[in-house]
Amino acid sequence: MMNKTNRFIDIADKGCGVVLLLGGTTSFLILIAVIGLFRSCMGYDEIDIDNSYMVKRYQFDRAYIEDSTGNGYELLWYTTDYVTEKRYKEILTRQPIWDSYKRLEAEAGDHFNHRLIETDIYDFVEWAKRYDIDPDVRLTNIWVYGTEYKKLYRQPNERFPEVQTPFAYDIGILFLKEFDVYPYNLQAGRTYRYWQCEVTSSSDERFSHVTEQDYLQVKR
Repeated sequence: MMNKTNRFIDIADKGCGVVLLLGGTTSFLILIAVIGLFRSCMGYDEIDIDNSYMVKRYQFDRAYIEDSTGNGYELLWYTTDYVTEKRYKEILTRQPIWDSYKRLEAEAGDHFNHRLIETDIYDFVEWAKRYDIDPDVRLTNIWVYGTEYKKLYRQPNERFPEVQTPFAYDIGILFLKEFDVYPYNLQAGRTYRYWQCEVTSSSDERFSHVTEQDYLQVKR
């Protein structure tokens, strides 16, 4: 092993000597090649699943949490950070994460007395975040779910001209973004958002926030 290591060092030293002789752009390219050869010989690329410039955030799971009345929330989880495809596939094999989210789905109805429609979305989120047991995956988005729950955000209000939207459109339903779920500023107040609408509110306003401009934008 020592002889093999010494051989690598000798190669690297000779490569650096050539670099100094050539100089400029050519030397830089040769230096990169030497480093690449050295890493390849050490087998780094084969054993390190995080070694790639091709990284992104991957969707881990989506679940529909409902109580006995058929109302609840749609939850979306993503990897916390940008990761390689190999790391993502490894994360998918972590059974404790799946088990934790299955417990969330099974326990939500009883925990909130099967009245999720009467539960503040932020109160639900604070409870649901307890099931984010692995730092590599976390809850990123949440929407209200269920026919009766969604109807609440179609109720007319004089501040917003009524827009006739097909029932199939979820535009206007209550939802939260990732930085609402995991806020940067822990002292900031709660912000309630309405899917694909510009308007937000500081409380859960259960009526339509859809403007004509919002609807036309979605319809395109």
